[in-house]
Amino acid sequence: MKLDDINILEIGNTIQLAGAIWADGDDIYLIPLPGAFTEEQREALLGRLMGDDKHPILVLDMGLADWQRFIRQTDRQRQRGAPSQAQHHSPDGPPTEEEVTARKALAFT
Repeated sequence: MKLDDINILEIGNTIQLAGAIWADGDDIYLIPLPGAFTEEQREALLGRLMGDDKHPILVLDMGLADWQRFIRQTDRQRQRGAPSQAQHHSPDGPPTEEEVTARKALAFT
């Protein structure tokens, strides 16, 4: 699966961070965030890990450019028809110069 196979506007809106994957030379550790899954989702995940084809685990194969697009979307959480980042501010007001600089640096790392 490639990044272009999903609607990028769903990242950070309906597609949410739910855990992390860590690995060493021998094992892979899937670490869900507390409360990230309903009991039904947890059972589906465990079933799929045990070979249940009813609930596929989708692997998003991304290179550096795709990772940059993905992270940029999670930071901005743009939505169709929503105001641009320049028009959308937090309740504390517009971003500070330091925040803008930090976001730009992240977009190009």
